[in-house]
Amino acid sequence: MKTRTLFLMTAAIVAMLIVTGCGGSQSGSGQTSEVTLALTEFKFTPDTINAKVGERVKVTLDNTKGTLKHNIKQADLNIDTAVEAGQKATFEFTATKAGTYDFVCDVPGHKEAGMVGKIIVQP
Repeated sequence: MKTRTLFLMTAAIVAMLIVTGCGGSQSGSGQTSEVTLALTEFKFTPDTINAKVGERVKVTLDNTKGTLKHNIKQADLNIDTAVEAGQKATFEFTATKAGTYDFVCDVPGHKEAGMVGKIIVQP
């Protein structure tokens, strides 16, 4: 009887460890990565953000060296954040689908001057 109880308790513990190890979630790694984009006239540095499906990405827009207001827009990922000259702003997003997503600063003339970039989301 004690052997059976010990076996059932061990099986229950193993099952809990498996469920905990899997995270119980289908939304990805559950990790957060951070990236800082320096904004100047007229570019994002770096101009590429890399992420994985389900990964939360915290982005800091650093416009402390810029002399103009800038923004970042990407409709598919619901990104729309602006930052005044001399300031910083932060936003977060989680990509739910792999792909390459173009982002821009859509202040008039900035996109045309080359203020564009990409978010690459790997499976």
